[in-house]
Amino acid sequence: LGLLLALNVKGTEESGQFQIVVTVLKVILIIVFLYGGLQAFDASTIATSFAENADRYRQIGLTSALVFITFFGFEAIATNAEEIEEPGKNIPRAIFFSMGFVTVVYALVVVVVTQAIRDPQYLQFLVTQVPGLSDVPGAETFVAENGELAMGYAASYYLGNVGFYVIIVGALFSMLSAANATVLAGSRVK
Repeated sequence: LGLLLALNVKGTEESGQFQIVVTVLKVILIIVFLYGGLQAFDASTIATSFAENADRYRQIGLTSALVFITFFGFEAIATNAEEIEEPGKNIPRAIFFSMGFVTVVYALVVVVVTQAIRDPQYLQFLVTQVPGLSDVPGAETFVAENGELAMGYAASYYLGNVGFYVIIVGALFSMLSAANATVLAGSRVK
């Protein structure tokens, strides 16, 4: 936090460049994860999962609410209006473009994770990788209770040992990016 504050005190240009670099690195890591996961894409697995879960309104609503909260960060674009050329035209475009891009990325991540958790070989992989798991039903419970960690293991399953670190570093970049955006935007609120 101290380094981010110092960076933002130094100047908007430096903070903005830092934000761009961290965001690009984060997106590259997500694309690597998606590339690995989409290699195993099977439309029938996704269709079956959708058919089995389409009536789980409570879980769908909770997940949608959590995802919706992450979209509030896009309002930070508007706080930088003073530094944006033609803000009346470019701010709405930036917000809608970024929301569309993130929606597509979120959907693809859900597809990859759904593909993994419906793959018996992935569940067996979890049994061999996660201490304390001894059978596939235990792996299914592990996935249900540890979604983020299960995503890291899915990356390992698709990309090998480096996959887990792709997710860990991506998560760290995401937190760093969000913290910097908050400081950058918060310093401009009047």
